[in-house]
Amino acid sequence: DPPGVDLPDAGPPGADPVLDESSARFAAGLAVRREALAAAGYVPPASFATQAGIEAADRRDAWWERANLAAESGHAQGAYPRMERGVAVGPDGAEAFSHRMAYRGAEVTVRMPSVASVRRFADAAGSATFDVPVSITAGGAERSGAAQVGWVRVTRCDDGTWATRPLGMGGGPSGPQAAEAVSALLEARRPTRALADVGDLLEARREKIAAVGVRTNRVRSTWVNGLGYDRAGQTMVMTTRREVYGYHVDASIYARIERAPSPGAAFNALVKGRTKRVEVVCCGRCGRFHLAEAAHRCPTVEAPRPGR
Repeated sequence: DPPGVDLPDAGPPGADPVLDESSARFAAGLAVRREALAAAGYVPPASFATQAGIEAADRRDAWWERANLAAESGHAQGAYPRMERGVAVGPDGAEAFSHRMAYRGAEVTVRMPSVASVRRFADAAGSATFDVPVSITAGGAERSGAAQVGWVRVTRCDDGTWATRPLGMGGGPSGPQAAEAVSALLEARRPTRALADVGDLLEARREKIAAVGVRTNRVRSTWVNGLGYDRAGQTMVMTTRREVYGYHVDASIYARIERAPSPGAAFNALVKGRTKRVEVVCCGRCGRFHLAEAAHRCPTVEAPRPGR
């Protein structure tokens, strides 16, 4: 597992966990996944790209079947609690059905267990981190398009916010959108209005990531101590013995400096005098660098797995 911050939106390089139902290879891929689940070893989270929207209560069986097949299974350090179809017991001993709801905004429609059900599950889960099934469809009319069905890992934070990250939803926009939508819904006073109020989900996600900032990595140099790059804000952070520098540069420029035999010389050739400097500061609590003018939030750490 990654260290547990609410940032990683993509899987390992080259991974393609999305089972596309319109693909000629879908049947074979589904068979492989079923066999892997039956073998009871570790099976990473995946998602289903459906051929048509999953809209009404009479399709709930297909929705839950896809979600269960897409879930992470068999982790050696134990599984996070996950929301299942059926009856859940609340902290007061009362039984409540974990029913689904569709939440609509201008950009997407999200179907998931109701916000009330998720909050109730959080009280009873025994872990601040757990998995929630979700489907996401482009546009506000769910029945008009295909959906992607998978999971979002959520962590309830002490300050009342919810950190989220998509699981196995590929490298496209649906995963980050789904994660940000779930966060917005769980934090909203009026969940039915949340997706309309949040606006551009991807921009909201980028702002959250930028607010966390970056760490620097040591490099071989007589002058430069460390380098880091904030992709969301396209900001390079460079530390020396005495100073911290921040510059808005393209990722390709940063990569050239980081990989150069002499990062200091590469910086002088590619950035110095060519790009306006921006002020960055280091958070004394988490050690990450961020733009001085921007709000900062320390990264959220997921709860440990039960086997750790």
